[in-house]
Amino acid sequence: MIQVGNGTKILDSKMCFDLWNKHKTLKRVQQELLRQGYHGAKSEDKPPTEKTISDSAWRYVVENPDEAREEMERQGIVMEDREWYESMIRRATYILGTSRRRFEEWINKNNLEQYEYVYQRRMGTFD
Repeated sequence: MIQVGNGTKILDSKMCFDLWNKHKTLKRVQQELLRQGYHGAKSEDKPPTEKTISDSAWRYVVENPDEAREEMERQGIVMEDREWYESMIRRATYILGTSRRRFEEWINKNNLEQYEYVYQRRMGTFD
């Protein structure tokens, strides 16, 4: 876990991504994390929730799209470019929050301007 402000802890996104690829299901990742001593935010005898694990793994994808895609392809998960980028952008709108500025910075950083319509459609904004 990584300590952030106010005592809040979040799961390491790379670790969650790797475990999800290795174990294939979030339920198995939960079991592995509990075995390693990780627990949910509200209970020391329960693992992190599937949503927490999924969000953390997708954060890694959003922050490291090229590396994540290469690893997924090694695991046999191959998508056409359009499908990959649209999927990643849908997740980015959730992971990055609803800040238009933050999202635009991410779009520009990853040279994904041609897929901005996914954000507009998801957020209900049409410029």
